[in-house]
Amino acid sequence: PPRGLQISNDGENWESIKEILSGLPSASQAEYTSEGIDAGKPFTHLRLVVTKTFGDKNYFNLAELAVFDADLEGG
Repeated sequence: PPRGLQISNDGENWESIKEILSGLPSASQAEYTSEGIDAGKPFTHLRLVVTKTFGDKNYFNLAELAVFDADLEGG
């Protein structure tokens, strides 16, 4: 299944722009900072798809997601 960051211009058809398979935090209060990710094209929707968690929990925590210099369609 797809995982990582995906973009869309209609909220229905999604394109993966980054798959994140390793280096993610595995402890409480751990941090993860990715390298810069370039979508390569304008978009209106961004989503993070999580398909597996540390310890196979049925939840995960996300405290902050920052997007910089995004080329947003229509705005």
